[in-house]
Amino acid sequence: MLARDTLGHTLSHAWSALCPGLSGGGSFQDASKAATLWTAPANLTGDRQGCTLTVMVGDGQGLLESRSYSQGCWRCRIESRW
Repeated sequence: MLARDTLGHTLSHAWSALCPGLSGGGSFQDASKAATLWTAPANLTGDRQGCTLTVMVGDGQGLLESRSYSQGCWRCRIESRW
């Protein structure tokens, strides 16, 4: 995730993942970094399951912005670098 504050404020990041058809949202190597590694939860359903990854970026001055990305998860464990 590339974000920039034109006023020079330090940005904070908070990643989350929601995978409704699976046992959880997986895990992030460090959910507070701009770029992190996400490990999807195990998918043993035999079907493609959708996960939504969201990052919330804040400037410490009350401005928050979020972006989401949909990722399909197949029958395996996968890792994605963001």
